[in-house]
Amino acid sequence: MTGRHLGIEPHDLLVMLFHQKQPVHPGKPAVRSPVIARRGVKLLRRHRSVPHNNHLVIAVQIAEHPLCLYPVPVFTLRSFIQIRVDTIMEKIRSWGLSVDVLINNAGFNEAGCFTNTNLAKELDMIQIHIKALTALTKLFLPRMIERRHGRILNVGSTGSYMPCPNDAVYAATKAYVLSFSNGLYQELKGTGVTVTCLCPGATQTLIAEKANINNTLLFKLFVMQPEAVAAIGYNNLQKGKRVVTAGLYNKLLVLSAKLLPVSIINPIAQWMVKM
Repeated sequence: MTGRHLGIEPHDLLVMLFHQKQPVHPGKPAVRSPVIARRGVKLLRRHRSVPHNNHLVIAVQIAEHPLCLYPVPVFTLRSFIQIRVDTIMEKIRSWGLSVDVLINNAGFNEAGCFTNTNLAKELDMIQIHIKALTALTKLFLPRMIERRHGRILNVGSTGSYMPCPNDAVYAATKAYVLSFSNGLYQELKGTGVTVTCLCPGATQTLIAEKANINNTLLFKLFVMQPEAVAAIGYNNLQKGKRVVTAGLYNKLLVLSAKLLPVSIINPIAQWMVKM
């Protein structure tokens, strides 16, 4: 993605990090995101299935030059946090590049009654939603501040605003994303760097299907298409907005969560995701 499409200079750089089942190679054609493609920008879709043979892929495009992919082996999620974050920075420095936009979008869900869910998957979810997001932000933010230039988009959820029985761990991780983003937004005022937290509701992706909640009431009412959610996030990232909730229905949902006591919100939220 070229920097000018985000309102920054043509020589600037956007790096996207995503997981893919099979390693890819520099120069391989990129899959075009419909939302970004309409703005003349190449993007790669992130595939979130994490067997041990996954690779972390760094997608780089500068100005109008062809987009290149750089595979970085990732053996486990934990090794990514403990070791590979430094590897990413070493790679980027060796290329003589800087990162101006960071999009923390990786995630998945392990839903159900807490006593019946898979602990390993929940710990991986905490690893991705909280530790990876924090580590990547810590990695790239200082250089952005030095250049007085940069944008960060963290993807939360309407669940960031309320407890979600039968989806308790997921909602708790997304509450962290919102709180973390809000705090950073204030810290970064006057630095030229902004943090935006995008909070979508039910969205037509594979996350719901893999979590076995695609047939719940939550995913039968006002489900948004990912292209619409991406456009909302993209536009508000450009504007430097602090928080944005995607869609009118979701805005009303968040408003009700702010106004109503937890004793009322809890049974409603549980009913929405009851399997």
